[in-house]
Amino acid sequence: MNLASPAPRVEPATAADVKHEEPATARRAEPCEPAIATPAPIVEPAGLSPEVLHAIKETRNGSTSTLTVEMLRGDQGADLECYAAVFRGAPPKNILKVLLPCIYDERDFVSYNEVKKYIVIQSETCFVYMEEKDPFPLYAISLDKFVAILEDPDRPDKGSATISPVPGTNRSRDGMVTVLLKYPDTGNQAYQFTFDTKALDKSFPKLFIELVSRSQQQSEKVFTETTEQVETPDQLYGV
Repeated sequence: MNLASPAPRVEPATAADVKHEEPATARRAEPCEPAIATPAPIVEPAGLSPEVLHAIKETRNGSTSTLTVEMLRGDQGADLECYAAVFRGAPPKNILKVLLPCIYDERDFVSYNEVKKYIVIQSETCFVYMEEKDPFPLYAISLDKFVAILEDPDRPDKGSATISPVPGTNRSRDGMVTVLLKYPDTGNQAYQFTFDTKALDKSFPKLFIELVSRSQQQSEKVFTETTEQVETPDQLYGV
């Protein structure tokens, strides 16, 4: 009878010692310089070309130079441009209104379209065109020479005209806002501008007044700086 051979002898299993490892420790991050925001470089606004500046100067001096609305816009646009009713001075009064003001006290009436012009304000100057596409303006107004007054429609200025009046009244139709340019020393009217705010942004009359005021401030600043640079006789001769 064949018997199975006995199983070979096996060494008892032994557990190997676990290799000792150092406990994990958190390491502090290396310090770094705080982030600093760097301001974007200042870019000067694109100005008008020397040719346009020369044309503006010539127009201010009364010369007729090619100076289109597009040229005045430049790269940054004009300070203000729109259609408005414009005329110089105060409306002339006939002899009866001069001699008999109590009887002939009616205001002068003018249709908006009769005196409608296209105006562009640039470089403290108001350029007045017949139409937007004209090659040169009719004339230019140096705004720093005047004060701007917003006319009260309930108490219109005696030197102004009523633009597009409502029949049977002395008032302009709704939406007409008038700004008067007057000489600061005499108070006489130099120009009248009437804006149709139903066709324009309602803020245009106020912006017009602000631009006139800004022109005066700029003119005063230039005058002050120029005066401060003038040497006195003592400075000239080293006294």
